[in-house]
Amino acid sequence: MTDSLHVLVPVAPGEPATLVERTARKLTELASPPDCTVSVTFVIDERDDEGDLDHPGVDTLHRVTTEGRRVVAVEYALDRIDESDYVALFDVDLRPDEDFLVECLAELRRRPTVRPVTVEQSVSHPFSGE
Repeated sequence: MTDSLHVLVPVAPGEPATLVERTARKLTELASPPDCTVSVTFVIDERDDEGDLDHPGVDTLHRVTTEGRRVVAVEYALDRIDESDYVALFDVDLRPDEDFLVECLAELRRRPTVRPVTVEQSVSHPFSGE
């Protein structure tokens, strides 16, 4: 049986386009868990540089409002994506290790009653040079 995992990344209007692009690239480089299909969607609130991200395997949803910020952006996305066995929420500045999804899903599969899983990761900020 193949599981499905959908990664959602809410993006606020003030996030720099370079940060969003860097995160999209990083997420497409993550290792996929065995027996799992992974989808990535960025939920982009109103921005001056509207447009889809130009990365294979990354979808974009655009909200024409910032109402409710992150929580409503996630609800908006959940109403529009295909149903998934697992959903992962990422901050736009998260820089996960290559095996992040593999390790998280392995833990969820070992202990199916555990929800949610939070893992410490490094974060990149535009001013840090990372």
